[in-house]
Amino acid sequence: MKVIAIRGKNLASLEGEFELDFMQEPLQSAGIFAITGHTGAGKSTLLDALCLALFDCTPRMNKAKENNILLSDVQDRSLSQNDSRSILRRGTSEGYSEVDFVALTGDTYRSRWSVRRSRGRVDGSLQKVEMTLTNLTSGIEEQGTKTELLARIADLVGLSFEQFNRSVLLAQGDFATFLKARQSEKAEILEKLTGTDIYSRISASIYEKTKLAENEYGRILERIKGVELLSEEQREQLSLEQSQLLLQLNALKKEEEEKGVKLKWIEEEQALTLGISQSENELKEVSERITTAAPRYNRLQRIEQVQEIRDTYMELSAIRKQTVEKQRNIVEQEEVLRKKEELLTAILKEEAINRESATAYKELLKRLEPEINAARELDVRMAEVKKQVAEATKEANDALFKAQNQDKLWRNSEQELIQCRTDKQRIDEWFEKYNSYAALVPETGLVVSLLTDMETTEGQRRFNQEMWEKNTASCEKENKRLNDLKAESEQLNLLLPTEIVSLRTQLQDGAPCPVCGSLHHPLKDRTDVQTLEEEKLNNAKAEVAKEIETLTAAINRRNEDIIRLKTLVEDYVRHMNATREKLATFVSILPSWEHLLETGQLKQSVLDFSRKWNEHLAGQTSMNEKITKLQAQQDSQQNEWKNSTAVYEERKQKKTTLIGVGEELLKERSALLGGKPTIEVIETHSRQLTGLEKKLSDSMERRHQLQVEREACKSIIDQQGKELKQLAIQEKEDQVRIDSWLLRHSDISSVEELAALLANDAEWLATERKELTGLKERETSLLAVHRERKQQWLQHQEKEIRPGEEEVKEVLLDQQAVCRNEIEIRSNRKIQIDLAFENHEKGKSRIVAFEKELEEKKNLYEDWAKLNELFGSQTGNKFKEIAQGYTLEVLLVYANKHLQDLAPRYELQRITDTLALQIADLDMMGEIRSVHSLSGGESFLVSLALALGLSSLSSNRMNVESLFIDEGFGALDVDTLRIAMDALERLQTQGRKIGVISHVSEMTERIPTQVQVVRLSSGKSQVRIVKNALK
Repeated sequence: MKVIAIRGKNLASLEGEFELDFMQEPLQSAGIFAITGHTGAGKSTLLDALCLALFDCTPRMNKAKENNILLSDVQDRSLSQNDSRSILRRGTSEGYSEVDFVALTGDTYRSRWSVRRSRGRVDGSLQKVEMTLTNLTSGIEEQGTKTELLARIADLVGLSFEQFNRSVLLAQGDFATFLKARQSEKAEILEKLTGTDIYSRISASIYEKTKLAENEYGRILERIKGVELLSEEQREQLSLEQSQLLLQLNALKKEEEEKGVKLKWIEEEQALTLGISQSENELKEVSERITTAAPRYNRLQRIEQVQEIRDTYMELSAIRKQTVEKQRNIVEQEEVLRKKEELLTAILKEEAINRESATAYKELLKRLEPEINAARELDVRMAEVKKQVAEATKEANDALFKAQNQDKLWRNSEQELIQCRTDKQRIDEWFEKYNSYAALVPETGLVVSLLTDMETTEGQRRFNQEMWEKNTASCEKENKRLNDLKAESEQLNLLLPTEIVSLRTQLQDGAPCPVCGSLHHPLKDRTDVQTLEEEKLNNAKAEVAKEIETLTAAINRRNEDIIRLKTLVEDYVRHMNATREKLATFVSILPSWEHLLETGQLKQSVLDFSRKWNEHLAGQTSMNEKITKLQAQQDSQQNEWKNSTAVYEERKQKKTTLIGVGEELLKERSALLGGKPTIEVIETHSRQLTGLEKKLSDSMERRHQLQVEREACKSIIDQQGKELKQLAIQEKEDQVRIDSWLLRHSDISSVEELAALLANDAEWLATERKELTGLKERETSLLAVHRERKQQWLQHQEKEIRPGEEEVKEVLLDQQAVCRNEIEIRSNRKIQIDLAFENHEKGKSRIVAFEKELEEKKNLYEDWAKLNELFGSQTGNKFKEIAQGYTLEVLLVYANKHLQDLAPRYELQRITDTLALQIADLDMMGEIRSVHSLSGGESFLVSLALALGLSSLSSNRMNVESLFIDEGFGALDVDTLRIAMDALERLQTQGRKIGVISHVSEMTERIPTQVQVVRLSSGKSQVRIVKNALK
């Protein structure tokens, strides 16, 4: 993956458009380049633009995990801390970031991230982020949603956002922490760096699964223990008892059944005897009632005889009633007809009067019509004039208000112009006062950089001065110790000279002793005669000699460090003096600048003065523009006031003229219709005419209604007369039929007797007939029941099983109760035994089912327990440490490859079975050193090797040709910076383009090609690409 270009617009402090094109000079031929600038200028924003275009996220935003904390936006809106849109610069309406890169496929792509505010306004609401992806090789734009495009970009780059941060954007801070962290913290840090936290989750999950399987296994065991079974002896006893109970129950049930049969015979015999007695009594009662009802039977027979003439008789009675009713109705209708005739005569007279009144009023209105038309025309003209007067009044008032407002605006502008001129004069006086400092302001950035450089150099000088003094003191102590050891060695040689021991070993039999000349040497081969003091002296001499050798080597190294530190201090002093001289060329115009420099206040004083200068310069420009604008505005307002005053006078005259015309029209209108409004006169006459016409209409309507009602009365009288004639004919025919029936039935002597027999209605007749017939039917039924009961009693006496003479009902009931009690006792016991056997079988079935489940749970628990023993832990540490151990070994392979280029003297090693690290010093025959013994520069190189190793580990399936190292180099001394620069320069030989973010002058002075982020006023910064920055 290779980054070709980075572009952007309006991102954080970088206002406007910027571009870093790595295919154009000077960046194309630069293997390493520096990104420099003051703190907060926007150096890291360049890397944010790279990440936004590829992943819609930045490393700094990704660390903002508290989503519930909001950042304020325009118009009381807010954004989440990790919302990528928050990078849009305030006061701008749109922004974008764009990256050209070479994908894994070899094609060149352009990814673009953009955001804008609604309606292109700076106070508009933020819209959604838009992403585009274009294949520059083929010229085709990829299609899809933002999520789909981000996934496509990740495939083309070959890295996720986290992997990109570990492979392309390198920060050694985490690795420096990791290098010297406690072992308990290393796994956590390594997880974060490599993104392999899944092993912690697996370890914790194995632990939870093991606990769950163990609980399930124990639960099944407890359930099996809770199942109760019968023993063999208990089953045999219960089986024998069950057989005996069955025999006893059969005998008792048979006895109980026999007692029941006898009791039933007694109850049936009593019931039959009682039934016979009851039927005899009921039969006697019914016979008596039939005898008493004999007259009713005779009357019922006569009434049923006259029923054949009932309809004719009833029809005759109804006709006579209708005849009387109709005669009365005819009399009433004739009276109504007479009254209607009288009312109709009065209404005809009233209608004639109302018609004459309406006709006369219409003639009157016809005569008034010319005067009304003239009045209406004058009303229209008067309304128009009134409207014109109102409009003229409004126009005059508007013109007056505008003239007054223009005058007020002119006076306000005059006051504001005076104030602006006063402010401008004050600013001009300030510039005249400080005019001699004008040359200092453009060089403020350089002066601050020189001061920062001096502060850093002074810090390094003091640090190395202290180290020099400490080493000098230590060297003096070590020389004193060396002299003491040499004196001690000489003292030991005096006690046991080395020559004696050497000569003794050279003695030979037959040869003379070089000391005494003797040819016999008894002590030569007798080591046992060597005294214990000699052995101690030899051991002490060996220890002192070894210590002298070690101390001499340490003193030599210490002297080398002293010389190196003294040289560094002198270099720092020369550098500070040169920087001071260069600084003096810019700040010598400041009073007491040397005092401010000594007290550390010069930098702030320069910055404060530069800020005030820029503020006054901006104020001066603003005041000039404002004064010019106010002068033009005053001239325009003066002209507007004159025009407005002329318009007011013109419209005032027009209003006066219209008022005079309106008065003339009002005078003319007063002579018409008595001065009353036309609409009022018309409405009054209209109401009166409508009232007269309504009276006429009401009279005509009442007359028509009375005529209709009169004709209806006549029709009713004629109809009633016809119906009376028809009823008379029908009455005569019915009377003939009744007389003829009476002649045929001589037992009914008169019409009055016939009327008496027909007086009872059909309902009474049906009730009487039903009641008398029911008595006869009841008698027949009782006779049949009585005969049947006697027959049943005789059959009951002939049954085979019947109680004896002594077996009365009470005795049988007592015996039956005893049997039932015994049956209940034995049945309950049998049920208990049956339940015991049933529970025993169910328990066996449950145990069989549990045993199968138990075996499954046991196997599952054993499997999880084995995994838990190897990898499981409640906190997830066990598997995490194992897995991160393997990850660490792989990381060390990559890191050591880079360390061979950066510092070939050292090799990183893992302490066996731990996550701790150690250093092998290859220059000292592989001597093992603690990582805590590394100097600052050595720690930096090892941390850089680890960072590059992670980059190789994260991108092991691809070649990452672009690296950006964002690290604070300010804490490194001059020698370490030189080592770091040498290391970075060697890295570019591997075919990678390296960008280093730093504001340390020693670092940037070694890199000629620089991307400078220059801070301007109002929080703005500008990106500049400089080819030969060292010149």
